[in-house]
Amino acid sequence: MIRGHLIKLFKPLNRKLLRDINLMWGQVLAVSLVLGCGVAIYVMMNGTLASLKDTLAAYYSRYDMADVWAPARRAPLQQMEHLKNIPGVRLAEGRISVGGILDMPLEAEPVRAKIMSLPDGRMPRINALFLKAGSLPERGSEQVVIADDFAEAHSLRVGDEVQATLYGVRRTLKISGVALAPEFIYSIAPGEMIPNARRYAIMWMGYEALGHAYNMDGAFNEAVFLLDRSASVPEVLARIDVVLDPYGGIGAYHRDDQLSDEFLQSEFTTLDTLGGLLPPIFLGVAAFLLNMVVTRIVEQEREQIGLMKAFGYRPSAIVWHYLRFAGIIVLIGVLGGWLAGYRMGGGMANIYKDFYKFPILIFDPGLGIYLRAAVFAGVAGVLGVLLAVRKTISLRPAVAMAPPAPTDYSRLGRFASKARWMDQGLRMIVRHIARWPGRSALTCLGVAMGMAIMIGAQSGRDAINLMIATQFELVSRQDLTVAFTEKQDPVIINELMAQKGVIAAEPFLAAPATIRFGHRSRHQGVTGVVQNANLNVLINQYDQAVNPSPQGVTLSESLATALAAGPGDLITLEFKDGLRKSERLPVMKVVPTYLGTPAYMDIDDMSTLLRECDRVSGAYLLVDAHELERIYGLLKDMPTVAAVSTNQSSRKAMSDTMDETMGTMTFFNSLFASLIAIGVVFSGARISFYERQREIASLRVLGFTVAEVNAVLLGELAVLTFLALPLGAYLGYQLALFIHTNMSSELFRVPTTVSNWSFAYATTVIILAAVVSAAVIARQVAKLNLVMALKTRE
Repeated sequence: MIRGHLIKLFKPLNRKLLRDINLMWGQVLAVSLVLGCGVAIYVMMNGTLASLKDTLAAYYSRYDMADVWAPARRAPLQQMEHLKNIPGVRLAEGRISVGGILDMPLEAEPVRAKIMSLPDGRMPRINALFLKAGSLPERGSEQVVIADDFAEAHSLRVGDEVQATLYGVRRTLKISGVALAPEFIYSIAPGEMIPNARRYAIMWMGYEALGHAYNMDGAFNEAVFLLDRSASVPEVLARIDVVLDPYGGIGAYHRDDQLSDEFLQSEFTTLDTLGGLLPPIFLGVAAFLLNMVVTRIVEQEREQIGLMKAFGYRPSAIVWHYLRFAGIIVLIGVLGGWLAGYRMGGGMANIYKDFYKFPILIFDPGLGIYLRAAVFAGVAGVLGVLLAVRKTISLRPAVAMAPPAPTDYSRLGRFASKARWMDQGLRMIVRHIARWPGRSALTCLGVAMGMAIMIGAQSGRDAINLMIATQFELVSRQDLTVAFTEKQDPVIINELMAQKGVIAAEPFLAAPATIRFGHRSRHQGVTGVVQNANLNVLINQYDQAVNPSPQGVTLSESLATALAAGPGDLITLEFKDGLRKSERLPVMKVVPTYLGTPAYMDIDDMSTLLRECDRVSGAYLLVDAHELERIYGLLKDMPTVAAVSTNQSSRKAMSDTMDETMGTMTFFNSLFASLIAIGVVFSGARISFYERQREIASLRVLGFTVAEVNAVLLGELAVLTFLALPLGAYLGYQLALFIHTNMSSELFRVPTTVSNWSFAYATTVIILAAVVSAAVIARQVAKLNLVMALKTRE
């Protein structure tokens, strides 16, 4: 049996297969590397997406994530019976949800807090907590459970105390536990662009103690619901709104509109987009490279193929031989890609576990993703081989064994003879490129695609940098944003301005509303801003400051798209504050924004509509940096202040977070794209050298020096690389546009921008790859055996 296997192993085609792989190990590794990059990216992104979705579904199910939230101003607990009896509602609970300010010992800035009530003595039935340490608060005590990310950011433990201002009263809160919650996987403060655990705390307090602190005894201001699977969500939401409307109901909303879940779904869309786009490009380039390699082999072995057919080998056996050659390349790429994808996916899972607060997140893509990646790579390999052998394999043995017709350069020769400015070497370069336009175009396209992928990968960082610069340099020019517990008389702005260190102050007015246009609607806050603002500015698509139009509404681009409304359209605003008036107003302007779906009005017009003249919700402050700590202390002690956010800390948090998440993904994508570009350039140069060995030897015999031969051979590589650069830049921008368009959502709009640095980086990698490849080929030219090369038949 062993002898039989050995005989089979050393059959002619098997020996030829091993010989070809040994002779072409460089190209084999280059193509395998590109295939491996595609497989690794596919496994990493799709595996991470699958792991996140599975973990999220299990987390939501086990801890009873709510289906519906219904905020109100103040409703009696007796109304919960009416809410529980709404058809489609499986379970409902009322709770208190309020804001506060924390005074942390190592933080000069006030820390914002969101505090929710827990049923005294038990875990809530909806949105249950995952207790990592400690226990629930004791009944009637001023104990709190704090979110794990806040505890970690401030090194807090069970038993520590936190100073807080709740509803204008200074209190000492004792930490009884540390927890995670399914509704705060992505905990972001209102108005912020990114989570910041040092500046925003999620806390839970017993109902009795929190109700007493905020004068909410026997009442609730938020209800949460679990629905039956057969429930009609729009009908349930409408019925909830009817019950809570007399009590200041803002508008019930489904899980799809819950901030944490919405951000998670946006991240899923990003991973799905990148996972569905980049791997096919990588594998397509790999198929192209494999086609180049096999085509060269087939053309060089044309005589051998004819001889094999004459000796009785069937075309299918010959095709199978080359498919096995491709199969070995694919196998190396798939195994390497599986390993790299698994390792990188595990790293991404650790990053996401810290960024999105899951109790546990394990990278477990499942067997299906590994198999799909292998199938895609295999299809790329098969296509590369079939396209290469389809022509030669159909030739009759006699035709295949005959040398191909000599290359006809006559037409090109007449053109070159008229181009007196060309020297002999340049004529040879142009002649060879023009004689094989298809091959030259494909080589150029392969290099361009490698460059395009690098630009597309780098554009993610460029987009984030633009978003940060626009938000914190053009739009939010204030140093501090102060939100009040209740709407205040505008005289409070004068009081703030009178404080030492406050340079400028601008008021704003915020009110919840439902905005409708046709059959579309959004529960959306409306912000009233001043004319000719200098601190928080509306800008148009040209980054120019614009004013909110009087007697109308200014919509963000994302909200206008969601409502399918534009300038001139009449939309309905149903305010949930003041007299809860409903007004039809025209859309006067649409302005670009990157986060959320804001709507703006002139502050005076909005006050008139709300019948709350001379009231403000908060203020934007520009302050002297030397007086910041004193101003922080002042704001912490003001009972009317509900929250304070600082632009400096928000910008730093956004930069750090994006560097950790987007930066990691950009690094991997850029690395793989660079490897692809290097593989394309190197393979093209090696193939060109092997194809032209006899020509090179002939030139050397005719008296050309090694330098002159290299100039002719590598000049072609230089010309094709040079032509690929502008094409790669164009394709890279289009790829970035496609990626960012598909990544954008209502919640998060990604601008399309590619910096000069990204173009320069991709260009530099391509040029360096060409230079290194040229150095390798030049060395091979110098070592070329002229006698052996000249013995090769045309």
